[in-house]
Amino acid sequence: MPLDTLLFAAAEDGREEAAYAGLKAALGDCPQYTVRDQTDYEAALQDQIGQLLNMVHGLLAPAIVVAALGVVNTLAPSVVERTREIGLLRAVGLSRRQLRRMIRLESVVIALFGALLGLGLGLGMGWGGARRSGCWRWRGRRSWRSLGRRSAGCSWGRRSWGCPPPWCRRSGRGG
Repeated sequence: MPLDTLLFAAAEDGREEAAYAGLKAALGDCPQYTVRDQTDYEAALQDQIGQLLNMVHGLLAPAIVVAALGVVNTLAPSVVERTREIGLLRAVGLSRRQLRRMIRLESVVIALFGALLGLGLGLGMGWGGARRSGCWRWRGRRSWRSLGRRSAGCSWGRRSWGCPPPWCRRSGRGG
């Protein structure tokens, strides 16, 4: 027979504090029982969710590094394959600075498409999963701000990783 893990009690209106204090005093000698009111229970759940989010953020950091390397690996063959095009553009009058800007903008476009697609899919799947599980309310006060901050950070990181590799500089000189 399974043991009870939770026991809920209702108190009359206006007597919630007295009932809470009475239960806490009655069960004070029993360490295996914990008396919680609704705010304590909500705080415990938020702590568990916070720990889960910290774990997800820890797993997210290597994923961002892999994504940045993916952008570099996407751009590198593009630059190598376009050596003749880059040489022609340089012959027509494109400066090295303009060439670097062009490649950097390509990396930003790739990063923005990836970020928008990831945000759309992630928010959609998260909303669908939360809706399916029954806890579909978005109650986070910092959630939108946090989402924007992380998106901006990813865009900045990918832009800075989009700096031209050495072979781009070589092909820009025509060699």
